[in-house]
Amino acid sequence: MSVSSVVASSHAKPAPQKRTMDLALEEFMEHRLKDFVKQMKISGGRNLYSILLREIERPLITITLKETNGNQIQAAHLLGMNRNTLRKKIKALKIRVHKNSAE
Repeated sequence: MSVSSVVASSHAKPAPQKRTMDLALEEFMEHRLKDFVKQMKISGGRNLYSILLREIERPLITITLKETNGNQIQAAHLLGMNRNTLRKKIKALKIRVHKNSAE
């Protein structure tokens, strides 16, 4: 272990236990993914990883943009990515960004 990681870990807060909501999401995803993986295997599908990422990424970004009223800086922050990375993904995934004037 490096000196910097020891120093960082000594100042870090203890890792929180998984919350009930996290477990519920994990269980839901596991259940749904099992079915998807089985179907991909049966149909002889390939590139499962990239397909799943693409299928999850588009709705995740779309929902986050709606939640932030189209504010890409806030959405990028919430997603934990750079704004320019988010903009590239929006363009690549052909996501329409709407800003509502009234909330």
